[in-house]
Amino acid sequence: MKGVSVAVITFLACVATMRAAAPGFSALPRTERAYTIRAGQLQHRPDDVDDTIAKALERLRESMSKGIPELQLPVLDPLNIHHFDLNISSELATIRGRLDDVVINNLSSYKLERIANDLDNLKIEFTLSFKPISLSGHYNVTGKAGFIDIFGNGPFSLRLNGLVVDCSLYLTSINGVSDGAASLASLDIHISISAIKAKFENLMGGGAMGDLVNELIGEVGPDFIKANPQEVSILIGKELQQLVNPILGQYTLRQILHQLKTSN
Repeated sequence: MKGVSVAVITFLACVATMRAAAPGFSALPRTERAYTIRAGQLQHRPDDVDDTIAKALERLRESMSKGIPELQLPVLDPLNIHHFDLNISSELATIRGRLDDVVINNLSSYKLERIANDLDNLKIEFTLSFKPISLSGHYNVTGKAGFIDIFGNGPFSLRLNGLVVDCSLYLTSINGVSDGAASLASLDIHISISAIKAKFENLMGGGAMGDLVNELIGEVGPDFIKANPQEVSILIGKELQQLVNPILGQYTLRQILHQLKTSN
């Protein structure tokens, strides 16, 4: 869920600068379009595109506390998430449950560490780092960690230190032509966190056992995320595509490419 939020921030920054349709080449089949781009008919300078995205991120930061009505984008800092399903399976633990009424603070603290584009292959890569992120809400979970039953229901809070997000986005259109509605084809995300402070009230019935498991979450959480990159990427990618594609669908792939290449 944390990764969903930060990836949404970055990707929507790319489309937040768009205002109107722009001229370009006519609709082509996808393979022919890719050949046309590589042949240089849609020329661009990668550094200029990187600058466009970086500038859009800075503009977006200023809008996060207010939202962006023209993109139907709500307030992002703090970000409110009504409901989120948990479905975690790994060698360490299996957890099922839900998070409700989640509030995430300080998402606008991001710093752009790296950006690179490969528009010939409709790909954008970036790395973001964040100041400490706090989450709060209500949880309800059951599961197992080894031979130990995990259960709990109540308020929770999390503090994430040293959050870094590496992301690769791939663009496409829903019908495979440049004049078709844009969409997010795939998303690869890798998240690292240096430290986690967890407080799940009533976890394991509360008391000493609950305190112990909360401490274990803080100790093994960063390593768990590092050891399960594919599971994290799939979970985040699925949620992000469902959230972002309706917004992207307001523009054609040609519009997005033209805006990225000409904003400078």
